[in-house]
Amino acid sequence: MDPPRTFYSIDTFEGFDELNIVVEKMMYHMLWTAWSYAPTSVERVAHYVGDGLSPSNLRIVKGRFADSFKGLDEVRWRFVHIDFYLYQPIKAALETLWKPVLPGGVIMIHECGCYGFPTARKAVDEFYQAIDQLLIELPEGWCTLVLRKPLTATAT
Repeated sequence: MDPPRTFYSIDTFEGFDELNIVVEKMMYHMLWTAWSYAPTSVERVAHYVGDGLSPSNLRIVKGRFADSFKGLDEVRWRFVHIDFYLYQPIKAALETLWKPVLPGGVIMIHECGCYGFPTARKAVDEFYQAIDQLLIELPEGWCTLVLRKPLTATAT
């Protein structure tokens, strides 16, 4: 990890939030349930990322995205990786993070082609059509999508 840069990880570390599951079930017949992923811990993630030690430039924030993002409003982003699977948190992350992404910066959204999570792609499609920017699909099994912020200052 680039020592002068601060890296952030925002997650529930407990699986899917119940409120997001409710939204999903209103959109399609979903079999997933709240907290259906195996829980982990902030410490375990930090040690994994740091090869056994928590990196000093890693800030891990536990909680739902919208709640845990408070206080990070002034951060400018070069790279964002969204791996939330579900419509509401993906939509909230895109709407929150696009504006503070630096020109030339990248947002990657994982799982946008997975049949188990059809609303992930819906959230991305709605967002990128509203900002009128090119969406790049990576040729890999789960359909990771990439939005690159234009270098011009006129990008929304």
